[in-house]
Amino acid sequence: MAQNALGISVSQLKARLRDDPIGAFAFYGPEELLKQFYLQKFVAIIEKEGTAEFNIVRLDFTRDHTMDDLLGEAEILPFCGEKRLVICRGLSPAKISDSDCKRFSELLKNFPPYLILILYAT
Repeated sequence: MAQNALGISVSQLKARLRDDPIGAFAFYGPEELLKQFYLQKFVAIIEKEGTAEFNIVRLDFTRDHTMDDLLGEAEILPFCGEKRLVICRGLSPAKISDSDCKRFSELLKNFPPYLILILYAT
C-alpha cells in the first residue's frame, strides 16, 4: 500500500501505532485482511491498558447508530485508561446530512486528545 494524497502509507501507520495512535483514521479499499489486521492493532493498544470493555466502542451506521451517537461517544473520557477507541462501520459521507457533516468536521477540528477514531469502510 503506497501513500497517496488522501492518506498515509503502511509504514507511517506503523509509526503512528507505535508512537502516537491518537487521531482519526479511515480504513477503505478492497484489502479486507489488511484492514482487519490494522484494526486489531488499534484494539490491542486499548486491551494492553486493560480497559477494553470500557474504552472500545463499536458503532454500526448500517443498523441504528447516528451522528449523535458518534459525537456523544467522542466526548466521553476514557475510563481507567488513557485512550478511547471508537470504531464506526458503514458511515457513508454520501448519506449524511449537511448539518451532520458540519458537526463531524467540528469534531475533526477540535479532536479530543484521547480519542482514536476508526472509520471502517467495507
